[in-house]
Amino acid sequence: MEAYQLQALLIFGAVILVIKLGYFLRCIWRRVARKKPSSHVYPLSDHMFQKVSYKELFNATD
Repeated sequence: MEAYQLQALLIFGAVILVIKLGYFLRCIWRRVARKKPSSHVYPLSDHMFQKVSYKELFNATD
């Protein structure tokens, strides 16, 4: 009977350890994902439109 109790305790401990390890890894993964900027977050104006000053615009419309 003692061997079964010890075996059950070890299995239970291993299951709890795996659950805690999975939770810990998920928390780390979320933290890293939040810090890393996504490629689709940048405004379209940075990629599609050229930066032009008001002076250049004024001179171009003369």
